[in-house]
Amino acid sequence: QSMDLKIATGAFFSFLGPVVYGVLWAVIPEATGTTSPLQRGLVKAERWAAILAGSCESESCPGAAPEGRGGPPPPDTRRA
Repeated sequence: QSMDLKIATGAFFSFLGPVVYGVLWAVIPEATGTTSPLQRGLVKAERWAAILAGSCESESCPGAAPEGRGGPPPPDTRRA
């Protein structure tokens, strides 16, 4: 039984690494001032739900992001 426990524990931690990596990838934005992939996905899902419910048109939905990466553009960091 001890060997079964070692195998189960090893399998659990082998599975845990990719899960943690995927969660961090979804939550952390690619660059400062941009939105994370999870936030962009939630905004798109909210828009699709509103369109399917008939409460807005695709262009006038609240939270509609410009085409591209989604979310507001990053702040201008160039010096004048």
